[in-house]
Parts: sequence; structure tokens; C-alpha cells
Amino acid sequence: MLWIGQLLIKEGVYSGANLSFNISFPNNYPNKEPNVYFKDNIFHPLIDPKTNKLDVEKIFSKWVPGKNTVVQLLYKIKDIFMNPKYFLITDSLNPESGKLFCEDYIEFENKIQEDIKKINEKNNELSEENNQNLIEEFQKILKKEKASANSKQEKLENYFLFKYKNIDK
Repeated sequence: MLWIGQLLIKEGVYSGANLSFNISFPNNYPNKEPNVYFKDNIFHPLIDPKTNKLDVEKIFSKWVPGKNTVVQLLYKIKDIFMNPKYFLITDSLNPESGKLFCEDYIEFENKIQEDIKKINEKNNELSEENNQNLIEEFQKILKKEKASANSKQEKLENYFLFKYKNIDK
């Protein structure tokens, strides 16, 4: 099973980020934790810069069926971008990020903002492309509807012309 999610971050160092992610559930869920992958690169200690995989094992030191749930996971996905305790982690999938947070916060923030800018530019391009596609589809529908209306009008006119011609006879 696969869930698709969207996270809009409005405050903190990740403010302005619009992050898409997937949650894939293994066959043995809930006995094993789900996997979380972000669609785009985002600089964070818990996110692998090569695969965009979230280190769920670091969030839940041990996944316990019945105790840990996907609802908790969703809250944690939001929390890792808001709570600085997750920025301090240096022994996860992106140790450079945690180390940079501790040693050079300005550079840490700059890297995040670079990624957010790339993500938002990409999202804007996709949005513009989608808007153009929607406009073209709408124009096609209007053209068909207009042709259909013209056809109906012709049929109606022909019907009345035929009917009125037969009344005069």
C-alpha cells in the first residue's frame, strides 16, 4: 500500500517549504515500520541526500506494533521540520546536516533555503504546465460543446422548417 502526502511548512527554518512524500507500507505492517520517501531533496539530518528516504528508525527507536501507528508517523514527519532536537542528530542518514547545524547554523539555514527555492521553482513550473494543460483541455471541451450546440440548433431549425412547410400544405 502507498500513501502520498503533502506538507506545507509555515514557520521555522523550513518555512515556505512545500514537501511531497510517499509512505510505503511493507507487507508485514504493522509489525514493521513504513518507509517514507520525499519527492525532492531537502537538507535534513534524518533524510538521505541520495534517496530522500526518512530515517524512521531514528524517530522511533524501536517500532512497536500497536503502540506506534501511522498517525504518530505523520505527526513525526511534521515535527522533524519544526523541532530543533531533530536538527542535532549527527549519526543518521545525513550526518553533514546535523554537524552543520551544530557548527555553522547560517550555512545550515542557507542549504535548507537553497533546497526550498529549488523545490518551489519546480512546483511552480509544474503548476504552470498543469494550468496550461487545463486551459487546453477546457478549450477542447468548449469547442466540442459549441459544435454540439450548433448541431442541436441545426436539427431544431430543420425540424421546425420541415414542420412548418408541412402545415402550409
